[in-house]
Amino acid sequence: MTKQYPVLVYGTLRPTGGNYENCLLGATSAEFTVRLDGFTMYDNGMFPYLDRGDSTITGTLIFIDEDRYDEKMAVLDRLEGYSEERTRNHYDRILHTFNVGDLTVQAWMYLASPSTMARAHQGGIDVVESGDWLAYEAQYPLVYTN
Repeated sequence: MTKQYPVLVYGTLRPTGGNYENCLLGATSAEFTVRLDGFTMYDNGMFPYLDRGDSTITGTLIFIDEDRYDEKMAVLDRLEGYSEERTRNHYDRILHTFNVGDLTVQAWMYLASPSTMARAHQGGIDVVESGDWLAYEAQYPLVYTN
């Protein structure tokens, strides 16, 4: 069996985020809110991009149920536009090591690929200064009109 790592999610896959219910609800064994240094979050409109940087971001460390791990990782890879076989992905999935309190944790996380970030910077993209997508998104509620 392949080693199963938790996944650090930071945008729409966080609990209460727009993709959490369809992708992860009912398939996790534990979830912890964490702060992580060394990254910068960007507003891509409907979802964030994450890149290495000098800011702190807020995310959720998700432990996927062992019996649903492969299924859910495939779902996340499709959502994030990631494939091990492609050389140009929308997001790249990396294994990152970070500290949570006294523990050292290895977790998957999806970073915007270099080509994605290059296109985003060409079009102009805003930094999410707080590093917390859910708090940032709550400032701009969607308003539907007829």
